[in-house]
Amino acid sequence: TCPPPPYLENGDFNTITIVSYTCKPYYVLTKQQDQYKCVDGKWDTPPKCL
Repeated sequence: TCPPPPYLENGDFNTITIVSYTCKPYYVLTKQQDQYKCVDGKWDTPPKCL
């Protein structure tokens, strides 16, 4: 099991074993990918909302 996923400033997330990030209005994700996985107890590096 993974700890809670990393906090995303100016964004929100929903999680099970895959976290899906969305940005608040007027912000965009820095990466095309919006879903990140928990593998071997560690989360992928999340995007940023800019």
